[in-house]
Amino acid sequence: MVLEKTGENKKTLDIKKYAINLIIDLARIYGLAVECDSSNTEERFTRANERGMLSEDAYKNILNTYQYILMFRQHHQLEALKKGEEPDNHINPDSFGSFERGNLKDAFRIISSLQEAAKVRFAGRM
Repeated sequence: MVLEKTGENKKTLDIKKYAINLIIDLARIYGLAVECDSSNTEERFTRANERGMLSEDAYKNILNTYQYILMFRQHHQLEALKKGEEPDNHINPDSFGSFERGNLKDAFRIISSLQEAAKVRFAGRM
């Protein structure tokens, strides 16, 4: 898990920067590879799976990861609103329970695995 190293959000996880944007970028890469004209992240992964570019396991894992990360961010932002705070994407890891911490570690492992697969698959093509 990558935490911000400087600034007012030091020692927080920017869930958008270090998770959501990475997944969206992966969907774009796979979408381009299968000539998917949709701008929807899940649709791009679906087309890549249908065309054999993603295994069924990788497809299910990345979709579940994407949905979990979005839900996690939404929960964080709703909690901020309840406290009268401005919602953001910076989450203090001290606020994670062991369940959340484990799920986030799994999510980052899945993202990293798909990044590595994309590097191998598309090396020299882009």
